[in-house]
Amino acid sequence: MAYFKLGKAAQGLPDAEKSLELRPNDPFTFNIRGHIFEALGRKEEAIADYRQALAIMPALEDASRGLQRLGDKTGMGASEKPSSHERDIIPLDCRNYVPSAGLTIAVPCDP
Repeated sequence: MAYFKLGKAAQGLPDAEKSLELRPNDPFTFNIRGHIFEALGRKEEAIADYRQALAIMPALEDASRGLQRLGDKTGMGASEKPSSHERDIIPLDCRNYVPSAGLTIAVPCDP
């Protein structure tokens, strides 16, 4: 995300992909990668990632806004009832250091 905020979205893509290898069901990383794809003009991939983020966590409003920006009307909105998966999400209280970005991100802890 640090690269994205610095206007270097393409450089942040490998970090997002590595994060998804480590945590393949992390809605926040799908959302971040959606932002990266959107910044790179890769609309279909951005839409797919925003949709995936919302499939895991329907209340993730940032992903809903991403779909709205891209003109996608098929995404789930935050107003929908939370899925049973969302109710079972473990709080974000673990940390994962991303060396190439030089930052630590919060990730769900393993039970």
